[in-house]
Amino acid sequence: MDKNNSINVISLFSGCGGLDLGVANSGSRQLSTEVSNSPFNFVWSNDVLNHACTTLSNNFDKQLIVNADEYDQENSVFCGDVRNVDFTTITEKNIDLVLGGFPCQDFSILQGDDDRQGVKVERGRLYLEFVRSLAELQPQMFIAENVKGLVSANDGKAYSRILQDFKNLSNSWTEIEDELENKDDTLTNLHTLENINGYTILHSNVVDFSTLGVPQGRERLIIIGVRDDLTDQVNVSELSETITQNLSGQNNLSDYPLTPLESFEGQTLNQLNDQYKQVMTMYEEYISKLDSERAKEFRESIWPQYEFDIWTDYLWRNNADLEIDHNTTQIDSVHKEILTELRYFDESLENKDFTDNSNEEMREQSHVLERLRHIPPYENYRMVEDTEHHVSGMMSNTYRRVHPLQPSPTILASGGGGTWGYHYERERGKLTNRERARLQSFPDDFLFEGTNTEVRKQIGNAVPPLGAKRIGEELLSVLNEIRE
Repeated sequence: MDKNNSINVISLFSGCGGLDLGVANSGSRQLSTEVSNSPFNFVWSNDVLNHACTTLSNNFDKQLIVNADEYDQENSVFCGDVRNVDFTTITEKNIDLVLGGFPCQDFSILQGDDDRQGVKVERGRLYLEFVRSLAELQPQMFIAENVKGLVSANDGKAYSRILQDFKNLSNSWTEIEDELENKDDTLTNLHTLENINGYTILHSNVVDFSTLGVPQGRERLIIIGVRDDLTDQVNVSELSETITQNLSGQNNLSDYPLTPLESFEGQTLNQLNDQYKQVMTMYEEYISKLDSERAKEFRESIWPQYEFDIWTDYLWRNNADLEIDHNTTQIDSVHKEILTELRYFDESLENKDFTDNSNEEMREQSHVLERLRHIPPYENYRMVEDTEHHVSGMMSNTYRRVHPLQPSPTILASGGGGTWGYHYERERGKLTNRERARLQSFPDDFLFEGTNTEVRKQIGNAVPPLGAKRIGEELLSVLNEIRE
């Protein structure tokens, strides 16, 4: 697309840029940090974490701005508080798209007897900034990403109010403006209330990214809106149905997801049977020796089901219908396409060096390694409860091993001992940051800035780029229709 016709984008709460990277690659054959031919022009991005901003600016070749007095420079990443930003000063360009994953932790819902159906909302202070960007910039579309728990939090009241704010922005604006910490009289003068358009919601559902090719069971709420005055140019009902269908899974990936084993080795299942069998049989000796309740259950009901055949076990572990005569060649072909799109095909991570040192194995204490030898793939701390390797667990991901043949558990951004995510090989401990990055679908040319802990946080907070690419392609089709 000609740069003069490119889609101008502002990114908020950008982190290291997973959502940005995926959207920028919309329509491309492969994920890459080389996005000069992207139909999307990222004018300005923002986050508050220094190392995340540095990672983003390095990978997108954007100027890093840390001085709050200079935040309005175009083609930059501003590292600072979004509450100090007047979006209208950033650029003279019309902004077509605003995207971001606003934090929701500071939402609270208070019951009361007022005239708003008995509910008073104290909107999260950073959510307000996302809404403010829509009021000030009036982009043609927006993407908002959040944790799936937002849908049910406070009996769904926060989620309901968020949707109402997007849909009825002009009606909500006076109240929202009063809640802003750094409100400015210029905001009121920017638009008359009649000229602030609300947004029609094309999609507001929880998306499981494993159905989009990401080798990870990560569920996130995705909200996509189009400005109300543009809806007469598109078939809203048809677009909404198409987007929802496309974001619920492609190429039968909801039944046949890409696996960590394929992602780490750069090969498809047909080539990995021997390696898979070797990985699993190494645990047999240790499983037989444990006397925990979970170990007994595992020996009796789970371990006997393993055939150590990669296709039989793959179909079982992913709850596929074993009565159907599956076309494994077709599944393998789809997985090869995804590995190629991610540029992982024929690129094993074993002994692969990266200039950011992201593939270096982290040290583990000897007693932790001994504990992990007794925890087979997909099991967790419960395997060693009340044994000499006992460790208390506060969540199911504590010492959870990735399984080679099913999407990994959600990659976490932070947490203490036992929450880093652990390799499926018996003698391995923590996943490397590059392994985490592949489970998040970052291409290998995406390099990270910071310590191991800082990089872990960036990866764990990110939207998987491959999933973001699928979302961006849905937006691209809508925006192209609007522009016709």
